[in-house]
Amino acid sequence: AMNDIKTARRHLTSAKQEVQDDIERAVGFRIESDILRKENNLRGSISALESAVKLDTNQPTYWNTLAARRLLLINDSTFLPSEKQSLLNQAEKESLNAISLNDYARPHQNLSLIYLELGMLDRAKEQAILSYEMAEKQIKKSLANEIICKGCRAYGKDGLIIKTQCQECLRKASDTIRDIELLGG
Repeated sequence: AMNDIKTARRHLTSAKQEVQDDIERAVGFRIESDILRKENNLRGSISALESAVKLDTNQPTYWNTLAARRLLLINDSTFLPSEKQSLLNQAEKESLNAISLNDYARPHQNLSLIYLELGMLDRAKEQAILSYEMAEKQIKKSLANEIICKGCRAYGKDGLIIKTQCQECLRKASDTIRDIELLGG
């Protein structure tokens, strides 16, 4: 795994040296963000994604991943309640941005976790159910190679949907719904 990261860093350095437009530079920051995440540098990963979003505001996956990384940061760190609230508010806005650009299951899953953190069980359950239903529809429609989760990058060669990713979304949403119901939601 460490050799993969070193190779990715070499490619990233090479790519950064070439003349690029904003969209290509944004991809570079997204790749850097993924590398930093693998190195357990969540703050650096978030910073790189923020740079990507500034350069290309139209990528729903950038917004969604940014929200997901903020949720990870909340779980991995000790924050004052006001700092945690601010991170959750940012993550909510980023998830809503992803949905507004091209709706798909994962941002709804993030919203369900955000609302769960905030103790808003009804809203959390509503979002988890939306995520579950979208993933379920996507699995059914993938047989006809139709795309329900348009913002998701879970596609293989020739645009074929990677069903294992859809199954993962389905499992996460199901687990979240169960957790919310255990809390009385």
